[in-house]
Order: sequence, then C-alpha cells, then structure tokens
Amino acid sequence: MDLSTLIEIFAPEGVWAVLSLVLIFYIIHRQDKRDERHYESMEKREAKQDSREKKYQDSIAKLADGMSDLAEMLYKKLE
Repeated sequence: MDLSTLIEIFAPEGVWAVLSLVLIFYIIHRQDKRDERHYESMEKREAKQDSREKKYQDSIAKLADGMSDLAEMLYKKLE
C-alpha cells in the first residue's frame, strides 16, 4: 500500500489524521537513512580497529623476539 492510497483512506478523518500519517512515514524514512549511515560508520570503525589491533600484535611480537634475544645473550654471558 503506498502513501497516496493511505492518504485517501485517512482524508475523511480530517487534516490531523493525514498529517499524522505523513509524519509517521517521514520519521520512518529518516530513521532508515540514519540507520544506513550508522552501519557504514560502524564498518569503518571496525576496519580501523582491526588495523590497529594488527599493529599492536606485530609490535608485541617484535618486542617478544627482542626480549628472547636479550635473554639468550645474558644467559651466554652468565655461563
């Protein structure tokens, strides 16, 4: 059922019924657009978060390798 059919149905009820109906459709339409923008921004944030997490994991791996090398050198010197 489209908006023009609903307006024809509600028109005999008065101007306020028609205006209420139009307002409801307007709110639903705006909500859909806002939801789309929200989902797009969430996807962008998730992509940034994944990239940041990968960098942190790489940094931790490098630090762990450096620490194991340092521990080996200290162990050899102590022997």
